[in-house]
Amino acid sequence: MSVKKIARRLINSVKVPFQYHAALKTLHKCKLEKKEGTCIRVVFLIQYVPSWDKVKLLYEAMLADPEMKPYLVCVPMEQNHEDISLSKFESNDTYEYFASRGYQCANALMDGGKWLDLRELSPDYVIYTRPYNILLPKEYKSSTVAKFSHICVVLYGMSLSSIGYDVINRDFFNYVFCYFAEDQEIKRIFECKFFMGVKCGLQKAVVKGVPSLEFMFRERHEKTDIWNFGKQGLHVLWLPRWSTDKRIGGSNFFQYKDVLLTYYKENQNKLLIRPHPLMLENFIKTGEWSKEQHDEFINSCRQSENIMLDTTKSYMATLWGTDILIADITSMIAEFFLTGKPIIYCYPDAEITYTKLMQKILSCSYIVHDKKELLEILHQLEEGIDPLRKQRETLAEEMILDYAEGCTERIVGAIKSWAP
Repeated sequence: MSVKKIARRLINSVKVPFQYHAALKTLHKCKLEKKEGTCIRVVFLIQYVPSWDKVKLLYEAMLADPEMKPYLVCVPMEQNHEDISLSKFESNDTYEYFASRGYQCANALMDGGKWLDLRELSPDYVIYTRPYNILLPKEYKSSTVAKFSHICVVLYGMSLSSIGYDVINRDFFNYVFCYFAEDQEIKRIFECKFFMGVKCGLQKAVVKGVPSLEFMFRERHEKTDIWNFGKQGLHVLWLPRWSTDKRIGGSNFFQYKDVLLTYYKENQNKLLIRPHPLMLENFIKTGEWSKEQHDEFINSCRQSENIMLDTTKSYMATLWGTDILIADITSMIAEFFLTGKPIIYCYPDAEITYTKLMQKILSCSYIVHDKKELLEILHQLEEGIDPLRKQRETLAEEMILDYAEGCTERIVGAIKSWAP
């Protein structure tokens, strides 16, 4: 181990406990003081639009509850992780998205060069879906908001592997009052990492189900026109990961890009590619492909009758319209699994520890390691040969019962029970 790494570990061994102690003092000072006859006030802080589906049912349930008053506050999506300042934003796409759909929402980006002060809403709770302080202005970081409100977290993505464990980061979660954990396994990880806060009754992780899975199940009858392209064939969706960095799971995009484009250019079926919003630009930034190669890929997709890129904000109806999923490690695998349809999992060239749930999902999925295996499984499934179907459908039914049904009611009930 290098001298720099040893020094960094020594600094963190002192720095981390000190920062956590300061965070616990902040949590201790913030008391729930609901006035008699007033509603429980809950702010949903939304910055990443696709994460809205994870909490939409919670918002709607609170909106219909006379004892609760929910607010939707829209924060503009960051452009530069190193400088989240007002001067960098000319508009708020997040606010425009929700306002155009008829939501009663507040624009975090106010006129006169100011951020909306959440204190003016007097929230009892602020719900986050993305736990990344680095992506937020100082006014909305967990360390700031915890001074006047209890913070709850409903993650935008379900933890299916050790990559997800790292999402429960100290920088943000040190100040979290309640984490709505996906299951008992993730709950234990939180409780171990934040032992002192849990022991003192200042922090908690509770298991009430997974809102995104409940929303996914409720959306099963929704339709989308995203598949109205190409020939009348099977709908195949590809979800490549956004980064090739092995520390966060790696991406098989470059390994399978050319073979899939070639295969579906002449195929009777359709390929819809839904890249992570960061993926295409990230590969230019890392130098893994040039701007010219990026443009060539985009044009190749546009020129093919059976291939299309999906950049829409919402994707639940798209998943229900999909016949076969090809995916790297992603939380969307759990959501798609509820459909009972086949998954081709592209095994990563990275060391990943999978949760018990993901292990069950993989036991019902088709795992491929190279181009040859991918094409073989694709051809097999396109021919209707699916030996894992019954096993997969049984597990999907169990997941609906264990993770989806009644989730919203339980979470709203828990929040109401904590109010004085």
